[in-house]
Amino acid sequence: KLIGSYESELHPVVKAALNTPYETVVDVGSAEGYYAVGFALRMEHPARIYAFDVNPEARALCEQLATLNAVRDRVNLEAFCDGERLQNTLVGKSLVICDCEGYETELLNPATVPVLRQADILVE
Repeated sequence: KLIGSYESELHPVVKAALNTPYETVVDVGSAEGYYAVGFALRMEHPARIYAFDVNPEARALCEQLATLNAVRDRVNLEAFCDGERLQNTLVGKSLVICDCEGYETELLNPATVPVLRQADILVE
């Protein structure tokens, strides 16, 4: 993470996403905030950023990382993201980044979260 090689196979996808004018970016399973804070820092077009993680320690680290990088005002920290919350959060052109240890199958269901049909989705 520190030297820039973390998940290097995703770099081309992330680079393209950073240049896309998203209105909303949702990171489910945000951990310490690598993607949520990274997108807040590097997006050419400002977006609403939501970082969801059920682990309180992970949320605390994400908050600390956002504060240290002066983007805390752009990163909304929340605990649990279910389909209803995701449906209500995705506004306009949206990106969903998801790494939530198997919950992806339930959460990323366009039958229960119809707005996903218009969103870009990156699943680890």
